[in-house]
Amino acid sequence: LFRELEFKQLLAELESQAPAGPSPVADIRPLNGPHAVADCLERVRAEEAALWCAPVGPAHAPSALVMAVAADEATAWVGRLDRAWLATADGTMLRDWLAGPSPKLGHDIKLAARWLDRLGCKLIGVQGDTMLAAYLLSPARTSQTLGDLSAEYADQPLRPLPVLEDDALAAEGREERLAPFGQAACAVFRLHRLLAPKLREAGLAALYTELELPLVEVLARMERTGIALDVPYLAGLGSSMATELARLPEEVYRLAGPAFNV
Repeated sequence: LFRELEFKQLLAELESQAPAGPSPVADIRPLNGPHAVADCLERVRAEEAALWCAPVGPAHAPSALVMAVAADEATAWVGRLDRAWLATADGTMLRDWLAGPSPKLGHDIKLAARWLDRLGCKLIGVQGDTMLAAYLLSPARTSQTLGDLSAEYADQPLRPLPVLEDDALAAEGREERLAPFGQAACAVFRLHRLLAPKLREAGLAALYTELELPLVEVLARMERTGIALDVPYLAGLGSSMATELARLPEEVYRLAGPAFNV
């Protein structure tokens, strides 16, 4: 109920005092190891796969990405992607798969598409986005985080995702730091299986597949390209508005008599 009503502070206080529940168990494998990409793609090339991407460094301009690819609810590969690695034979295989028609699922996958584009990767074949699906089912909710949705629909809380820098990925314990991202990709896979029938039951499946999902790529391109602004005109508009805003209180005081806090 607290999640539905978005009592976020109360929910956070309750969860901080409750005993930590077990995270979903998953087989998390390295994506950058020998034959890892080939093994991963052998599993997912003709089947649905769930993706999770996270920036390494600042989110607005990441130097690299951590990507997790889940073949099912309990198996995922996780690795670090940058332009140099994507130019290798393994990286080229992964890049070709991302740009191919194989069905892919994600959570806010438009953001993943923008990050991948910065590394020269195209993301094609999007067949599901759990954030969009959850939004259609509960449009009044302002936040559709994967952690909240996994706890609500699957009754499976997720470990917090760490903020990553390159020095942390180079240090000892790299696999442990990357494991939560693999679990997130598995959660996307699991959650989509739960939300898809709810969309059909609510009569929203056509809206989801025929309008919302096709718009993901269009909106990602629009955000990537941006719009042209007439900067001198906007500066002049701002100046004229500032002048008018300075004049209006004086007019209010004149009409009202005494000055007061407008």
